Amino acid sequence: MSPADDADARWAERLVRARRAERLLIRLGWLVIAVSVIGIVAEVVAIASGYDDVADGFVVLAGLVLGGILTGAVAFGSGVNVGINAERLEREIARERPVAQGPPRGS
Repeated sequence: MSPADDADARWAERLVRARRAERLLIRLGWLVIAVSVIGIVAEVVAIASGYDDVADGFVVLAGLVLGGILTGAVAFGSGVNVGINAERLEREIARERPVAQGPPRGS
């Protein structure tokens, strides 16, 4: 029997992939949020220095907040959700496995 045929091996591989996806999504979320914050700071500096008009700057800031920070938050939240579901699946698998029992009591 190959590991691909073994149900436990398949579930273990899925859990490993879910944990990798969790880490990737959380890192991606933080990265997108960080880049958006840098963009917001740069735009505020551009407005303060007079390079950008306040009305145009407001549109850019709104786009950075709504597009960037919320996208990062969604990626972060998705990673957390994947992790929670992987944990749930791991517990369910552990619950369904038969527990090795010792010798009967009184023997």
